[in-house]
Amino acid sequence: MLRHSAWGIDLTLTVFVVKEHIHEFGGDHERITLFGGEAGAQSACALIVSPWSRDLMSRAILESGPCIGAGAPTAETEGLAASHLIMQKMNIASLKDMRAAKAEDIVKAAADSNLTWSIDEWVMPADPGDLFKAGADGMDTIHADAVLLGSTVVDGHRQTDQDPNVPTTSSALTTFFTKAGLTSDMSS
Repeated sequence: MLRHSAWGIDLTLTVFVVKEHIHEFGGDHERITLFGGEAGAQSACALIVSPWSRDLMSRAILESGPCIGAGAPTAETEGLAASHLIMQKMNIASLKDMRAAKAEDIVKAAADSNLTWSIDEWVMPADPGDLFKAGADGMDTIHADAVLLGSTVVDGHRQTDQDPNVPTTSSALTTFFTKAGLTSDMSS
């Protein structure tokens, strides 16, 4: 049985390797900026509050893909259920067998599973919105000194077309920043 998702481990390791070797390319290991658009922004956003990313970056630029609102992770139970469904479709019972499976077979089995990243109490210990709010309240949960966040007025509309209860990215950001007591310039 899979207990933790592997989501984020590869990304965190990548940032760690960059931090360790950036000086070889003339870079400053104390001034690493993550940038991501859409799914990449969701990943960078989540890394900002993952405890595994502590001290790995100083800034982040996120465009059209925050890890709150429509881009928020699913609950751990939903992520585990989706993972188990994929394993059942593939007739796989162990992590060892899953690791031995062909990537294209996993992708095919996951195609209609609604699998997304999820809270796993390990790499992503809680909802990122809650971790950002805790950081605004003084807790050590935000691992970047500055975050630049951008979105367009149509971000999140694909998700809201499928589920009208899911807020658009713009409305989720406005709500989030207001609740967290953080400043937000939502001008276009």
